[in-house]
Amino acid sequence: DHLAHLQHGISSYRGLTRMDLHGKEEELISLEFDESAILHLPLTESHLLSRYIGLSKSKPRLGRLGTKTWEKTRRAAEEATLDFAADLLGLQAKRNLIRGHGFTPDTEWQREFEHSFIHRETPDQMRAIEETKTDLEQPKPMDRLLSGDVGIGKTEVAHQDDYKVLMNGMQAA
Repeated sequence: DHLAHLQHGISSYRGLTRMDLHGKEEELISLEFDESAILHLPLTESHLLSRYIGLSKSKPRLGRLGTKTWEKTRRAAEEATLDFAADLLGLQAKRNLIRGHGFTPDTEWQREFEHSFIHRETPDQMRAIEETKTDLEQPKPMDRLLSGDVGIGKTEVAHQDDYKVLMNGMQAA
């Protein structure tokens, strides 16, 4: 596995090594860097490591000990993250200024449609349905993500919300 060391960059995990340090046997994390350089990290410094998760399927380039390359890479990534967060905040601020379509409260047809489902909703589904309907009735763009494992009823929640949208003369997908 590849690990990212906070100060030295990307390395390959080479296992745990027992070594005699100052007359005491200790267990160390062995990391391989560029040019086959090995760094033995005390377990007490394991907080400096995190699992490396790259954006591509290819093997990452290992860091080189004793250079500033990783520091520059890390700083650039931190700046890009801050820029991205600022863009998201700006987008959300713009969305908050936009007036959306507030849908009408449930009708009898909506309730009939909901009662026609063969399964009874779970408490979590009911909460999700009520919260999304409340969102839809607000005169602002809806901003909600519904997530969950396969088979827990997200589609049923979506169908009930879609019906509300369709009954208000709008499109739903």
